[in-house]
Amino acid sequence: MNPNYELNITWKVTWTPDDSDEERKEYTSTTEYFYEDDGVTSLDDFFDQAEDMLGDNRFEPEAGIDQYLDEGGDVNIEYVRICDSKLNELWRDPGYEENESDLNNMEVGFGDEDEDESNLDDIEVKLDDEDKVNEGSNYQIDEDSWGLVSNEAIERESWSKEKWLEHINNEDPWFYDLSNEDQKCSEFDKSELLDDLMNDKERSLKILKEDGFFIERLSQELRSDKDIAIAAVSPKNGGGPAYRDLDDSIKNDPDVIAATKKGNLAEDYDENEGLE
Repeated sequence: MNPNYELNITWKVTWTPDDSDEERKEYTSTTEYFYEDDGVTSLDDFFDQAEDMLGDNRFEPEAGIDQYLDEGGDVNIEYVRICDSKLNELWRDPGYEENESDLNNMEVGFGDEDEDESNLDDIEVKLDDEDKVNEGSNYQIDEDSWGLVSNEAIERESWSKEKWLEHINNEDPWFYDLSNEDQKCSEFDKSELLDDLMNDKERSLKILKEDGFFIERLSQELRSDKDIAIAAVSPKNGGGPAYRDLDDSIKNDPDVIAATKKGNLAEDYDENEGLE
């Protein structure tokens, strides 16, 4: 089933590692797809539903931040910029003032630790050509969106569908790289492959047996499938937290509820976690 609505969201992700008192902060972007049961077909709908979706852990932008994955800890996410599927800006948090994608004629200052960071007049960095970048950089400018795009994303742009599937199966089973808003695919229709992945029942069942939270990456059709639902909530998988991401049409199935209770007990949750 195809999504009804798509948003590209920039997130501010903050966390405090378990072994440190120093808060970390990173910005990252994700492409979010919304289906019929989500009730999101406009930006206003998203704002109406966002609080509940955040409470249900619908969005996990931190999963794409390597430093957070390495350090762990309590995490907080906030959306600071929202674009449509063509990357036209729809909304921006007033506190998110810096346009990090507008790099033309940007001035950057580097001072001592005790020096006023606002004094940026002494050093200027200019990008002479929209397609050129310092050879030592890990990023280059994308001429269409004028944003920083990693060299890895540029390299993957020319990959065939077969090479993408090999990468996804071996290194990125949750297909975060492909779904990244900055990732372009010149050899095939990216949206079709994403749709295929979100609707691949056999593949999804294999992953769900190891991690029930993969349910959040699946289409509404699969999230309403009984086999998928039971695999997601079963012991050693998701239990109640994964149950929240099931489609409402399957949540009252007696077998799904029974599997969720078993999953909760196996994870040391209350038996009815997520069911009430």
